Order: sequence, then C-alpha cells, then structure tokens
Amino acid sequence: MVGHSTAGETSIDLALSDAVIEYIKYFQPSIFSLENVPNYKKFTSFANIISALESIGYWTKHKVLSSGDYGVPQVRKRLILLAAKHRIPMFPLQEDIIY
Repeated sequence: MVGHSTAGETSIDLALSDAVIEYIKYFQPSIFSLENVPNYKKFTSFANIISALESIGYWTKHKVLSSGDYGVPQVRKRLILLAAKHRIPMFPLQEDIIY
C-alpha cells in the first residue's frame, strides 16, 4: 500500500483496502494482521479495514511498534493491526521475546 512514510493516501490505497475487506469477509480467518508505516493509521483505507473487521465480529487492536524492541536489528517503526474472531488480540510483551 503506502511505500513512503510521508506519502498521502492514494486511490490505490483505497482499492487495496477494498480488496483486503473482500478477502476478510469471504474467508473470515480466525486471526488477521496488517503492517504498514505509522502514518497509515490516519488514512481512510485503514479506518475502513478496522470498521469492516469490527462489523463482522472481530476484536481489533493496533499500535505503532519499533521492531528493535522485538529483537529485529533495526529501529524502524511500523503500524501493526491485530484482529481476532474469538478473542481480544494481544501484542507480545517485550520481555517475552527470546533473542
């Protein structure tokens, strides 16, 4: 979707979010995750995905994480969305990560 952290939302972002929503509604996986640049949380396409997930019974959580806090040798920040059909999704605790 977004290739640059300061890029604005495009028609491609909206079209891809529509395709993601179609996939979720058709397959209804028990869990779903999405990752993107932090700025994506301001986009209509992100809000549409969350709205679609919640409308069909998913619990959702999202936050911006630094990959370096989870054992990845970089400090890049990423927006992570977790969704689950039958339980509230939980992010791993940093202290639970085995390096």
